[in-house]
Amino acid sequence: SGHYELSLGNDSNTPASYQLTGGDEEQALRFRFGEPVVSLEPASVVRISLVVQGSRRLAGSPLTRRFNIRAINTSGGSPPQEIPAEFVHRALVPTWVPPLILVGLIGLGVLAWQLLVTSPTI
Repeated sequence: SGHYELSLGNDSNTPASYQLTGGDEEQALRFRFGEPVVSLEPASVVRISLVVQGSRRLAGSPLTRRFNIRAINTSGGSPPQEIPAEFVHRALVPTWVPPLILVGLIGLGVLAWQLLVTSPTI
């Protein structure tokens, strides 16, 4: 999961309320806002936490997933605001680990073979 902090500001001279949503083209990510609906006084700024999660990936290289965060003014008056962002979706086992394990097992196999096949001379 990725942790983000959003800053949302109200530059107008009237109070405003915003609903926050997130989305990605593949619909592979889940979005959890600290506050999905935010009310702001005129000329104020608030910080909102966001956690983005993808499904568990067992193995592979990191995938960069693009997503958008949208703030919809539920008070009316202004169009929705949208910003792009990226989430690096990492696998539990990185790509380089399986070959490393394979090399280690081959090395152990060669060592075991040498110990078992070659007998010490007395």
